[in-house]
Amino acid sequence: MGDNFENAKNGETVASIYLFGIKYGKLIKTKNYSINDIIKISGINHTYFAELNKGIKLSEYLSIK
Repeated sequence: MGDNFENAKNGETVASIYLFGIKYGKLIKTKNYSINDIIKISGINHTYFAELNKGIKLSEYLSIK
């Protein structure tokens, strides 16, 4: 059961990072903020770099539509 909880918790973290990237992607790009700096300041693991980057790219795609 512990493994299932950890997987769910990780999934929620990833979803939250995607949503952050989608919501603030345009601002991050406009202000030229560094994804590495955002991750460092937020205190999340550096392995989430790719997830945040995906969220930002999704925001770019969604703004085109």
